[in-house]
Amino acid sequence: MKLAWKVLVEEKKILSAQEFERFPVDMQIRRLLQFCAIPTAFPRHTIRVGGYADGPQLIAAYYKETLHANRRNLQALSDRDKEAILQLGIQYLELALLHLMGYTGQYNNLLVGGERSGRLETVPWIKRPENSTVKQS
Repeated sequence: MKLAWKVLVEEKKILSAQEFERFPVDMQIRRLLQFCAIPTAFPRHTIRVGGYADGPQLIAAYYKETLHANRRNLQALSDRDKEAILQLGIQYLELALLHLMGYTGQYNNLLVGGERSGRLETVPWIKRPENSTVKQS
């Protein structure tokens, strides 16, 4: 979680090095996402894996199982779920980078829309007026 370290410890000084190091990986991810105002929930219709409170916890568990080659637990996941977990991680990274660059437009949310190519949405840190909709292309 070098990006989380860079942002939360080195640049913004929200956490000390000691505080950051005490956090497990899921909390490091969660704190970065919270700083960037990125929701941590994952779409239950896309990722059908139970027992995880949010996306950071799911990604950290998947990372740990992959890192330690826990094949028994990984085999329990379908290829579709593995792909969705990876896509969730990529989306978190993409949104964090867009936030850090000051982007305020739309992005392609690949976690919605089923087999289609996603849906254009306003980045989550921009508050939209009530009853507004995002144009679909």
